[in-house]
Amino acid sequence: MATRGRQLSYELEQLICEKYNNGILLREIAEKSHISEVTIMKVLRRNKVPLRQGKQVSSDKEELVIDLYKAGGSIARIKTESGVKSEQTIYRILRDAGVERRRNRKAAE
Repeated sequence: MATRGRQLSYELEQLICEKYNNGILLREIAEKSHISEVTIMKVLRRNKVPLRQGKQVSSDKEELVIDLYKAGGSIARIKTESGVKSEQTIYRILRDAGVERRRNRKAAE
């Protein structure tokens, strides 16, 4: 498989792992090292560093997401009103709750 971008040195990978193990946030490591969060995550996985659980969405917030979606709310509106920042998290909540996704409105018209 061909690689893209620059290759990280062994020393840099170990420094990333050390910082993460010392409690520094993944996002902060990425910003300060000018490396994408995706790459930081790959380094941690490659080095078998146990990942911390991110902030969990409360069950009340999950219910709000589901209610807003069932009421016809757009994903953008749900993000704003629920405070859930990630579209993927909203889709995961809906999937886990067994909520059938709406089809693209423009395609239906």
